[in-house]
Amino acid sequence: MVRQSYLLPLFLLFGACSSESEVAPPPVDSVGEGAQADAVMADEIPRELRGTWGMTPGDCDDSRGDAKGRMEVEADRLVFYESTAMLDEISEAEPHRLIAIFEFEGEGQKWSRKIALEVEEDGQSLVRRDLDDQQLTGSLSYNRCTA
Repeated sequence: MVRQSYLLPLFLLFGACSSESEVAPPPVDSVGEGAQADAVMADEIPRELRGTWGMTPGDCDDSRGDAKGRMEVEADRLVFYESTAMLDEISEAEPHRLIAIFEFEGEGQKWSRKIALEVEEDGQSLVRRDLDDQQLTGSLSYNRCTA
């Protein structure tokens, strides 16, 4: 029994002097080369969503004063016929999609809404959904206005 008690410290000493070192492998870079082109700023509306959108062709006509289905999407706001919505908090952002809370102001009132915006693959169609509005349960479809 006495022999075994001397062997344990000896094994520990040799283990500590081992030439093998435990080095963690280098971190794997999960971002591909093309990721920079698809990067989305965390505090802006994605570029693919920006522009002027209309629910009807008449909404794209600047000379009309009644373009009630017109929506202008800028980096930090949505501009409608009688209201403006400032970007407040982004929940989800991808190059073609955004879910965020917007602070609205218009006609003497202020309110907050969680909105989803998504551009279709063709880049010419956009769908807007008001996620927390009990009165507006469906989606609204817009077409990109040409210059």
